[in-house]
Amino acid sequence: MAATVEEDKGALRKRFTEYIELFNTQDMEGLEKLYSDDAKYLPPEAEKTIGRQAILEAHRKKQVRDRILHFYFELLEVQIPVPNEYGFTSSISSAVDNYGRTPGKYKDLVLWKKLEDGQWYIYRHMYNNRPVH
Repeated sequence: MAATVEEDKGALRKRFTEYIELFNTQDMEGLEKLYSDDAKYLPPEAEKTIGRQAILEAHRKKQVRDRILHFYFELLEVQIPVPNEYGFTSSISSAVDNYGRTPGKYKDLVLWKKLEDGQWYIYRHMYNNRPVH
């Protein structure tokens, strides 16, 4: 039985929260499981990255390069434009580096894909590179 749009929104909120928790604890093994096999990471400062392993390596490099210790996310929107297939989350995030500084706030957009197992997976992830004030 297919989920209702409201059920999908609830499941997507839960999956988004799981993503943030895994990211902040640097659980790369757990994080990898949230990406679809054909996921694309589209950072503004680099070429697109395709596939779970390549995306996780890009995340690792960014965290080390920017000395990021923690991300804070404010979920702004959850939408299911194609029921039981695709949804998206938009949020504002801020990073805290190892000096306790917060360089700015950024807008994030994640496109999620519901797979045959009924779970939502990150299909596309993009964000801006200019602080939102």
